[in-house]
Amino acid sequence: MELKEKELKKNKKVSWIWFPILFVMLGIMVPSMYERYIERQEEKQREMEKANILPNTTDMVYEIESQADKDNSSISDNDKKPTVKDCIDFIKGRFPDYYDNNEMMEKTIYYGRYIEYFYRPRNLKYYPKNEQYKYKLDNEQLEVVLLGQFVSEAVIPVYIQSDSVDSETTQKRLEKVKEIINLIELEEIQKILDEKSNL
Repeated sequence: MELKEKELKKNKKVSWIWFPILFVMLGIMVPSMYERYIERQEEKQREMEKANILPNTTDMVYEIESQADKDNSSISDNDKKPTVKDCIDFIKGRFPDYYDNNEMMEKTIYYGRYIEYFYRPRNLKYYPKNEQYKYKLDNEQLEVVLLGQFVSEAVIPVYIQSDSVDSETTQKRLEKVKEIINLIELEEIQKILDEKSNL
């Protein structure tokens, strides 16, 4: 009789030990499950919002810029992410035919902002002064930033239909884009010549 009582007490002790373990496991699992649920809900919300965004609007421009910013800050190697070279090659190769259709203009805005944000964070002016030193740019990086900035600014007003391709403002911005493309091409040629002379 005593043996049975001891065994029952032992079994009760064992079952009580599992409560804290289960409590800890639930404490770990539930928040992470909840976080995943929230992430999925936010993603669905973004997709729904994206579906309601019309082309040729400032909302669509903001969406494109946000995507460029997000792709730059994302750590994962996503196949969809372009390289800075891809963006520069596209901008150089298409110059000045960025206005064929909405898809072309959206791609140009994306690539322009992507290379701009690559070297200079989107909200740099809002960064604390003591952190801005991290983003000092050398000449090549500055050229890339300006190329992205000017090509985006040349396309956005035409895309949202507040300006035309033939306007003086658009043409001035395109001239700036061409100047930077020429600078980049000259530097590339110079690098090739320097490499050959070192052989």
